Amino acid sequence: MNSIFKRSKLDEMQEIKQLKIEHYGYWVLYGGLVVSIVVQAAQDAPLAQYLPEGILLVGTSAVMLAANLWSGLWDRTFQPTAGANAMTALIAAAIAGAMNYDYLPGAVITAAFTWVLAFAALQAASAVYKKRRKTLDDISEESEEDEK
Repeated sequence: MNSIFKRSKLDEMQEIKQLKIEHYGYWVLYGGLVVSIVVQAAQDAPLAQYLPEGILLVGTSAVMLAANLWSGLWDRTFQPTAGANAMTALIAAAIAGAMNYDYLPGAVITAAFTWVLAFAALQAASAVYKKRRKTLDDISEESEEDEK
């Protein structure tokens, strides 16, 4: 497997193990950033104190989203359906609403707007994914036909 720096010296089993290690490391780092931001926000820390973590989290999320969509990948367990997107948006809405627990009308409004925005973003990403997946499938079918 080639990287941008040099050819890998690992065999396939080692390569898979390395990818799993990187995968878990990434999610630990990602979760740590989320926890750090939530804890600092809950403690009413000034925004400037946790803004760098937020920028890093959003930047990392954007890169991962773009890379996955470009590769035609969605998720290991969920399909990009409206139902799955609605449930995922509901989780985001519940978290956003819970962060405003001290003022119920504000919490409900925050949750509602978060659900709408998250659902719209997921539906847009689903549409991009489906279009890219179709393009990649068409390319692979054409290459298989050319080989015959």
